[in-house]
Amino acid sequence: EDGNRRAFGYSLIDPTTATGTLSTVYVDRVDWLASTGKAVRAEVLGRAITHELGHQLLGSNDHPARGLMRETWTAEELTRNRAEDWQFSHTQRAALHARWASWGGLARRAGARDPRAAFGSE
Repeated sequence: EDGNRRAFGYSLIDPTTATGTLSTVYVDRVDWLASTGKAVRAEVLGRAITHELGHQLLGSNDHPARGLMRETWTAEELTRNRAEDWQFSHTQRAALHARWASWGGLARRAGARDPRAAFGSE
């Protein structure tokens, strides 16, 4: 268990390598928040999964004060449904793009084909 009974999930991140190894989403907690906030369960579940994948891809368990990666979500935020509450920050998006680019370079050096070439967009 993650120790935070209000958390909707947990991601195990190796701080030495900044890589993720496991994520869990607590569906019962997602269900409770969706019901309390009168939100669509699938949307709340998708946001919780995206949050945990964000930890994996960013290589960190940090929680900023605002945006998708904040630690605490409320029923009021679900009801208000402001786009900025459910998005990665500009800094996080830049970090995700940089990390994605570095992984692409590693794959190309290992002989993997760039998947964008199959769609004619390089």
